[in-house]
Parts: sequence; C-alpha cells; structure tokens
Amino acid sequence: MERSAALSSDPALRGERLLRGAELAFELGQRDAVVRLLTAAERLELSGRQRWRTAWIRDSFDDGVLGRAQAAWSLAQVAERAAAEDPDLALNLLYGAALRCWWTEPGVEARASVVAAAGRVPVDDNDPRLLVVLAYTSPVECGEVVMSRLRRQPGDLDARALRMLGNAAMAVGAFDLAAGFFATSLVELRTQGRLALLARALTLQAWSCAHLVDLNVAVPAADEAYRLARDTSQPVVAATARATQAVLAALRGDQDGVYRLAAEAEAWAMPAATHAVLSAVQFARGLAALGDGRHEDAVADLRRIYDPADPAYHQANRCWAFGDLVEAAVRSGRPEAVSGLMAEMTAVARRTPSPPLQHGLRYARALLAPDAEAQPLYEATLQADVGAWPFPRARVQLGYGEWLRRQRRVAESRAHLRAAREAFDASGTIPWGDRARAELRASGETSRRRVPDARDQLTPQELQIAQMAADGLTNREIGQRLYLSHRTIGSHLHRIFPKLGIASRSELRTALQPSV
Repeated sequence: MERSAALSSDPALRGERLLRGAELAFELGQRDAVVRLLTAAERLELSGRQRWRTAWIRDSFDDGVLGRAQAAWSLAQVAERAAAEDPDLALNLLYGAALRCWWTEPGVEARASVVAAAGRVPVDDNDPRLLVVLAYTSPVECGEVVMSRLRRQPGDLDARALRMLGNAAMAVGAFDLAAGFFATSLVELRTQGRLALLARALTLQAWSCAHLVDLNVAVPAADEAYRLARDTSQPVVAATARATQAVLAALRGDQDGVYRLAAEAEAWAMPAATHAVLSAVQFARGLAALGDGRHEDAVADLRRIYDPADPAYHQANRCWAFGDLVEAAVRSGRPEAVSGLMAEMTAVARRTPSPPLQHGLRYARALLAPDAEAQPLYEATLQADVGAWPFPRARVQLGYGEWLRRQRRVAESRAHLRAAREAFDASGTIPWGDRARAELRASGETSRRRVPDARDQLTPQELQIAQMAADGLTNREIGQRLYLSHRTIGSHLHRIFPKLGIASRSELRTALQPSV
C-alpha cells in the first residue's frame, strides 16, 4: 500500500492508500510504520472522512483512553453523519467511542448517544462489529440482545469477526462463549502475523479463562499477551494483561505476585483513570484477601468496584465480583455492609442475563439467609446450570459444606467438602483447596496433601510450549506459532523434562494432567 501510494498521482487515492497501509501496520504491531504513514497522509489535503479515519488510527494503540472520555459523544455524532455514505467507517468510529465507554466513564448520556447511533448504521443486526459496540457501550442494558445474537452466529467467520464476537461475549459476561471465539481466532491471527490484534485477543482470552478458572489456558495466554502488547506499544492492553496476571496469581495463592502485578497495572491505569483496568486490579486484590482469610480487606478492595465515585467503578466488572464481595462481608461478620448493594444488583440482574451475576446473586442469597432458610437456597444454587463454571460451583459446595458442619450435620457436610476439594485441586486454586481441607479436618476427615502439578513447576511460557508439544506439534511448528527459533524451543523442552520428571515428549500429556 505504501508503494502504491507513492505511485499514485491522484492525491485522494494516495491518501486512501496511505491510510489503508497505516491500518495494516497497526494490525501488525508496527507503530513506527503507522506514524510514518499517517504523517505522510496528513501532508495531503484529506477529506473530512479521511481526517476522522486518521484520528481513529492514531489513537488505536491506546484505544483513545489517553484522550478525553467525552470524545465518545462527538465520535457518535460523526458516525451518524458517516453512516449512510460509509457504514464501515461509521462502525469504526463507533468502536472507538465504545472503547472509551468501556475503559473510562463518559456518562449515561454519552453511552446512550453511542447506542442510538449504532442503531442507525445500515448493517445486519448480527454484524460482529455492531455487537461489540453495543456490548462495550452498554453491557447491562444490551446484555440480553447481545447474548441472543452471539448464539446465532455462523461458523465460517474470519479472525477479525471472531475476535469482535469474543470481545462482545466477554463484555456481557458470557466467558465460555468468549473463550471459544478467541481460541478459534488465534490460529489465523498467528498465521498472518497480526501481532497487535493477537495481543488483544490473547489478553481477553486470558481474562475470560481467568473467570472460568481455566488456568491451563489463562496463565500462558496472559504471559504471551503482556509480552506482545509491550512489544507492539499497546499500553492499555499491557496493563490489562498485567491485571489479569494478578487475578491468576490470586487464584493460585501467590500473594506476593498479586500485589506486585496489581501495582504495576495500577501505576499505568491510575493517571488515565482507566476504570476497566483499575476494577480488575481491585478484583485481584479482593480475591487475594478472600483466599488469604483477610475478609475485612477483601470487603474494602471489592467494595470500590461498586462505588460510582471511585475510579475503580465499572459497569460490567461489578456484575462479576458480587458473590465474592458478599462472601467477604459475611465472613467478616458484616453482612449489613452489602445490604444496599444486594437490592441494587438484584435490579441490575433483571436487565441482563449475565451468567456470573445470576450465579453470584444465587450464592449471595444463600450466604445471607438465616439458618432456617439457607438449605433450599444452597441446593437451588447447586442445581442451577453453570455450564463451564466448575470453580463457582465448588465455591458453593464449600460454603454449603461449611454451613452443614456448623449445623452439626457433619456426615452430610463431608460429601460437599470432598467434591469442593477435588475441584479446587484440579483447577489449581490452592487457597480454596486448603480451606476445604481445613473444613474436612474439622469434620473429622483427613485429606492427602495436594501434589504440585505442571502449573506449579513451569513458567507460563514453558507451560505453553509443553502443551503444544503434548498436542503433537514439532519444535519448528511451535517456534512458528510463538515467533521463536526451533532451537529455542528445544532448549525450553530440555529444561521442562527434568522439571516434570520425564524423559521424552511422549510422556508430556500424562505429566500435564492436573493433580487431584
């Protein structure tokens, strides 16, 4: 495109080709090339449409977060003017506005203007770009519409469309759908070398799988996402990957790691008031405190996500942490600290089918119920379909087992506590597994110690390489996927084998099975 622009005598065509080249350079993660091409384009007499396109490309690396959050409103107005003539540009502009709504807090009226403008773009209702605009801008009010349309998508979509669908599913809390969309998109993004987009897809795959507590996917994805985001100069993506790593450290019981990673993400996010990152940081800290038995600290950390005056407030993230907040409040002996929020989030749940919110509310009702009413609420929560969410189910089993033991129904409690312990051990959530063991000891039953597994012994990159080798990929194929030489892959495997106590690739699949 750059060479084509140089050969173009028509200034309008030259500008168009420079801008298209800049878009491709962004997708490849080549920031210097983006700046060079945009600078060349801006020397020309660009049309109004091209000037807006230039501005959209220029702030793509930081998703416009470093600009004014109020720009969401003006972007929506320009998108409305462009909609009839150029729907693609209109959707790009609205995507920029939606990202500002996701990362920052532009206000109710700005959000409404973006949703209204999206409704006037002449595209199919199931267009992935439209769905992600609605999901990022208004994850609660548009949650039901987005989730229903996500399930109607065809199966032959390209990586760009799949990544957009993953973004939309993540935003409305459909983490299982999101994980599937991202996993499928990654193959094509890797093949095409679109490193900037690959970093984004990996980051949100890691975030989605962190909520599913699929650590085998989330841990290596977050590690690779951070490295790629840093290499492609995407600060918002890098900070999100760091915050995700903090959440994963909390789930694994790595207290030092939680606070180091959270502080690093917060240091970038605080000056820009990036609500989505700051709420993820508080979620990580709250989970760490909850897992460590510091329930007052957990309440203080998680409560910030629900305070509209706090920079950690976030419309979507508050839907995902509510069960954790209520558990922390109950365990700290202060259930009244969440009484007002219970009514607020119940009202929110009437407007969105968000799976984590619906499950969190069921769990919260059981935790808050008086003893005479708790049993049917726990049992109803366990009977509810949580799909690919074994960790939340195990949390309920642990809570129910603890409640039964307090009611001196010790024999009944043990089955629930055992099931919880096994699920926690399989998922690698060490603090919760330790708590289940402690409860079983209190019930008079001993448990064998958890055996460390591959997640405990390997670095995130080593885990990723071991998983690929176990799937049958050669060193050269692994290197091509990870942008490393096959010799580097061989060196990694040489270190991996003794860590796992094995001598050959054929033993990898067994060695990577979780310890239970």
